[in-house]
Amino acid sequence: MRPYWFLLLGIVLLLLFGCANTKKDTNKIKNETISDTKSESLKEREMSEIKECSERPTKKEQEKCYDQFIKEKMHFKTAKQALQEIDDAANKDNSLRLSCHDIVHAIGRETYRKFNNSIPDAFNECVQTCHAGCYHGAIQAFFLGDSYQDDYDPHVTIAQMKEKVKVACKELEDDTKENFQCLHGMGHAIQFYVDNNLTLSLDICDALDTSFQKESCYGGIFMENVVSVNKETRWIRLESPLYPCDGIDSKYRYQCYLMQTSVMIEIFGEDIEKMSDTCKKAGEHVNTCFKSLGRDRSNYIRIKNDAPYEDLKKLDEEYKKDYISGLIYALLDNTWNGYYAFPFCSKLDNELKDYCYRDAISYLNINLGTPKDQIRESCNLHAPEEDKQYCTNRL
Repeated sequence: MRPYWFLLLGIVLLLLFGCANTKKDTNKIKNETISDTKSESLKEREMSEIKECSERPTKKEQEKCYDQFIKEKMHFKTAKQALQEIDDAANKDNSLRLSCHDIVHAIGRETYRKFNNSIPDAFNECVQTCHAGCYHGAIQAFFLGDSYQDDYDPHVTIAQMKEKVKVACKELEDDTKENFQCLHGMGHAIQFYVDNNLTLSLDICDALDTSFQKESCYGGIFMENVVSVNKETRWIRLESPLYPCDGIDSKYRYQCYLMQTSVMIEIFGEDIEKMSDTCKKAGEHVNTCFKSLGRDRSNYIRIKNDAPYEDLKKLDEEYKKDYISGLIYALLDNTWNGYYAFPFCSKLDNELKDYCYRDAISYLNINLGTPKDQIRESCNLHAPEEDKQYCTNRL
């Protein structure tokens, strides 16, 4: 029987099978607004219920709990309203911040159903809250439909998957951010669907046309390989902290090493020195490995913990910029603005501070497609008062 986690992989595969849906008339959707009579105490009770879901003992139980909660509550709310409440609650409770990506998957799944099973319309309702979990959830629901709540095998053949991946995200190609979320989620779904058969899932992603499409899909596969509920089938060897990256085809290694310190954390815990020493053995992907380390440590910035600044004191000078890049890219992917990244940069010294701001601005502009006028606005909104001009001067 497949575990409920199939939901996650299913979100991406589901995307495979229906992203070509044309946009539906959103006027057909019921006008769903939060009642003005909703009290703060009721919101507090709702957040308490969500926290109880996150404390369930298994992933399957957690997701069923989230789905039931969101299905009941979103009858009176839009996706954006529900996402804002989760984000507000996570800002007050760090335990919710760390689990909010899985929580908002349920919002994406429910939004997909409410908007006539249309990925483009569902994506239009989602925002990037909690690492874009709403988008991933919509993809998940798109692939599995109403069957995702059960142990379910849709019997999709490998040949069919290779054909479907080519068109799954077509309608989102004009939006870099949403297209990436679609392709990344697809990678998650494929890897889960094939029971963590890494070589098979990578081969399916290779059916995509462009380097961007393939790399985005690979990234979802390697992330799923780490976070999969089916731990016994993961391509991970706790005695070999660089596996599988050090043994796969070279064209996959960049995306693999971008996730590899998540494996090292399972092995070494919080020991930065051991992870650093291991990354130094990654050959031509040493710098990529240190980016992975920064990405993994980015959660500390979200919960207002200064651990990354202490990490930097322990790293060799030549790898500090890689660590910073990995960290701020994760923060920027989380918010699509400088909300977390700019305050982080502001506390760095001299050359690293300058590098951090410039790299963050470049990533927003080039990788996320953010216009410079919006980046300037983000500098004014999110950089500390003493750094606002410093930030805008680096545009």
